[in-house]
Amino acid sequence: MFSSVVQVTKVCVREVLASRPFRFLRRNSAGEGVILMYHSLCRDSAELPSSPNESYFRPNIALSVTEKRFRAQMRYLQRNFEVVSLPECLERLRSPGRKKRRKQFAAVTFDDGYRDNLEIGSPILHDYGIPFCIFLATGYLDGSWSPWWYDLEGVISSLAEIDIEWKGERLQFSSATVDEKAKAFTVLHDIFRKSNFREHGELLSLLRAGGNLDAIPTVTRRPFLSWEDVRELARSPLVNFGAHTVHHPVLSQETPEIVLQEAEQSRRRIEEELGSRVNLFAYPYGDSQAATLREFALLEQSGLDMSVTTRFGHVHREHASHLYAIPRVAIDYFDTLRSFRWKMLGVDSLIKNRLSHVVID
Repeated sequence: MFSSVVQVTKVCVREVLASRPFRFLRRNSAGEGVILMYHSLCRDSAELPSSPNESYFRPNIALSVTEKRFRAQMRYLQRNFEVVSLPECLERLRSPGRKKRRKQFAAVTFDDGYRDNLEIGSPILHDYGIPFCIFLATGYLDGSWSPWWYDLEGVISSLAEIDIEWKGERLQFSSATVDEKAKAFTVLHDIFRKSNFREHGELLSLLRAGGNLDAIPTVTRRPFLSWEDVRELARSPLVNFGAHTVHHPVLSQETPEIVLQEAEQSRRRIEEELGSRVNLFAYPYGDSQAATLREFALLEQSGLDMSVTTRFGHVHREHASHLYAIPRVAIDYFDTLRSFRWKMLGVDSLIKNRLSHVVID
């Protein structure tokens, strides 16, 4: 009952802030524009229950957006924003003296390099003439690495019990029911987020040793773009690519040398395949725990021109002085067109950032 009241209150607050009397306050929060962050897309037939509280074990479902909702979101963008490429966004930040524009800009990005970006996303984006940038974790495309969060979901799905030793600590969980699996995922997810990428592989090996790999549901596996797919996409003037590291590490858990290697090696790998310069970067995870002031300073040394985070917020003129800490607005599976509109109008930025334009520490 209490949670329902809280949810209704949140909706009411957002609707009030989205109303006409608050447009000036909202406009200040919305800044010059917004960079949207997507990950995976899925067919409408793959839709799951509409509430995150319903009983099923899909801890990574928020990373997907259905085809139907994605199309509606792109239609809204085309009608209400000046949709630009990420390089154009960078140029606008570098040229603050330009005249005031009637519409705010919007840019579309995808992280990791899932194949559904080509199969589902690209046709829709081309229908509306919307540019987009895909940040590639090159180890995924090369087949030398895989996203641990989907692997973890798959392993827990196949296990009724988890019992391993990790760094001198015994990790023991029952994982027979949906609730138990969710609790185990939460605890292990936190451990992964505090570990470096070599430890990711070691921990997954321990977990896999106790499970039946044949029983891992295929729904937890995500195919990635091939380099041939990347070259096909690159033929379109609407598409740009950026680097997203090789192993998708939590950069704050790595040495400065590894941080720079991950950025440089992924960038060079993409340049080798495409024969063109890569100057954009997205931090893996990208929140205040994974991308800190140290990482911002390191990426500034890397020769890249701009780096985007997952810190929630719109782009303001002040970000011209913080090109390696650019915020984005994440869109997830549970975003309806109404909640998408709130995010685009700056309502959620107003609530989360409390009128602060630049949040980097």
